[in-house]
Amino acid sequence: MFVAGCLALSTPPKAAAQTLEKFLANGYSVQRAIIPLYTESRDLYAKIHVEKTSVEYQRKGFFSIGALPIEVLDGVEIEIPNAEGLTNSLARIQHWLKAGARAVALRHARIDVTGEATPRLAADRVEISDNHWIVSGQVHICAGTNETRCAQATLWLAGPRLGQIESPTALLALAP
Repeated sequence: MFVAGCLALSTPPKAAAQTLEKFLANGYSVQRAIIPLYTESRDLYAKIHVEKTSVEYQRKGFFSIGALPIEVLDGVEIEIPNAEGLTNSLARIQHWLKAGARAVALRHARIDVTGEATPRLAADRVEISDNHWIVSGQVHICAGTNETRCAQATLWLAGPRLGQIESPTALLALAP
């Protein structure tokens, strides 16, 4: 099946509980979607632009395991309305992505703050873990006046390192 257009997956009040997994269940694929995410008080905290979705399977060596699907969102732009709410918004997005039982991965992803010319983070691949994202491939990090490029970094979305991104050469705060 095919779904296109603007999706309000977390439009208040009842749809706020709908997970990515529930939406993509039954073999739906999505192309060129905008997913607005709202707080419980109906404030927009992020818009997620997705070019397409697909299902891949976790690999163990040469084998692809059909019992371990991964929801893949490709061409992802996470747009945060303001820099002050960046870390809280990313923590909420993390919770939304991890709410289902399936693993989730992002491809060709970037994190933008509305009104800023340069993305805060851009990466070819993002692996979603419980309290952090592992970004890899060509990674570009822009935190204030600090900019770095690397092959892999970790974005912390919980705990004492919330909002920090750790690369082999630097530890930067993604938000002000």
